[in-house]
Amino acid sequence: MVSAWVIALMWALAISLFVLRRNQKDKTIVLAAVVFALAATAQEPTFYSTIDSFLGGRNLVRLIGSISFMIGAYLLSRALSSTRTWTRARKNAERIILGFAIAVAIGSFLLIPMGDGTAADFILEYGHTHQAAMHSSTQFIYIGYVLVILGVVASQTLRNAAAAYRERIAAVFLLIGSVLGVMLSGAITYMNVENASGHIDVVLRAAPYVKALNGLAVLFLVVGAGYTPLVRWMTQKRWDFRTARLLREVTPLWEDATTARPSLRLATDAASSELRLHRRIVEIRDAEMDRRNSFTLDTAQQKVLASAEGHLMAGRA
Repeated sequence: MVSAWVIALMWALAISLFVLRRNQKDKTIVLAAVVFALAATAQEPTFYSTIDSFLGGRNLVRLIGSISFMIGAYLLSRALSSTRTWTRARKNAERIILGFAIAVAIGSFLLIPMGDGTAADFILEYGHTHQAAMHSSTQFIYIGYVLVILGVVASQTLRNAAAAYRERIAAVFLLIGSVLGVMLSGAITYMNVENASGHIDVVLRAAPYVKALNGLAVLFLVVGAGYTPLVRWMTQKRWDFRTARLLREVTPLWEDATTARPSLRLATDAASSELRLHRRIVEIRDAEMDRRNSFTLDTAQQKVLASAEGHLMAGRA
């Protein structure tokens, strides 16, 4: 089962990414986050028992959750890999690997000798069977495989001198989260083997540590996945705020300039603040250079205009 705070983290990431999404790559990450959040929510004891009872009490929620986690991992791998590396051959290979993992998970699940009714704790009740061990291990081996890929992508970003500062910070969190996630996958696979070998005591002793490891891995991965979109959004908001402020400061100068030289004034009311600021700076400079009128700028006004020009030249960074 999944801790409530881990579920909350996953939903926080999904909602944040949905709000901050910008392009197709972001949409794929959003979809992966939503799939992870739904799968985790379905594993929460209250939801698990309610949904599984509705489905006939055959622990199908466990199977659906396992498949959902693997699909979410596949979407995450696809979203975070560059277009250059995600070739048609790799796409087909990844789909085959995912399909094989899902087939093994489904096949091993259907072979578990389960009784009637929803299991209070699936692993404790059926983890001693080799089929359940295979089912659980398949899920985490595949997720571990995807996290290895994610760790490689993160390390490449760290080594890339052209990568933005915020991308490097996100890569640090993703790399740490990937390492912890791979450790988690290995630990759970080992616990499955021990459980199927009759060593339930090993599983019970390791469970608190694995739970903590799971929480840490999710925390770092969530921060890493959400950091870049959040910082990008904050940067955009700062840019918009400063553009609007400079537009207000430049407007009186522009009104004086277009009064002195009316032919300059173009209709830009429907344009963005950035375009209006750019256009007004151009019209002010044109009026300043036209010696046929008396329009001039004093030192303070020159500073305001220079600040606006510097803002536009610097870009959003």
